[in-house]
Amino acid sequence: MIFFTIIISLLLGSSIIPATAAEILHSKISLKNGIINYQFNASVNATPNAVFNVLSNHKYLPQLNKHIKSSTQESIGTKTIRIFKLEKCILNFCFDLNFEEEIEFSANSMSLVIIADGSSFHSGRSKWVTKKISGNQTRISITGQLKPKFWIPPVIGVYFLDKVFNEQISETVANLERKANERNEKAILF
Repeated sequence: MIFFTIIISLLLGSSIIPATAAEILHSKISLKNGIINYQFNASVNATPNAVFNVLSNHKYLPQLNKHIKSSTQESIGTKTIRIFKLEKCILNFCFDLNFEEEIEFSANSMSLVIIADGSSFHSGRSKWVTKKISGNQTRISITGQLKPKFWIPPVIGVYFLDKVFNEQISETVANLERKANERNEKAILF
């Protein structure tokens, strides 16, 4: 059946976006003393290497999240710096967030530290870890905190942070699974 659907879509000139099995296992975001703390765990049906390769390559960021409008990465001496811009609208209020981060890579993780001069944040850090769950399934764990240069209203701000955070990670994780599997398919073909 899948083969038939793929052939029909190729003949008709349309593309099929496969459903993903990406799943958010846990997510939490809080605001205390002006600092946003967040964490989430997700599972995706893709190999850990493919997942980490997509996460660690800045070129994929706009494909993982439609709100990321630009992304660059540069090496300065022994440091790797990633810069990206996120544009998001909530109700009728739109805002731009600039991120400039120093990245440190290890075998299955990335540690990121905000560079305040080029960011919309005074400070921040996060750690992304990928771990094989079984066969072709990977767990992604992220913990972090951000101290924004803008004010977030205590009650309604936390509500919107939670809503946007969960929407964004759901979209990003589903796209990450698709992109990681596309990379694997291309690698097998060549």
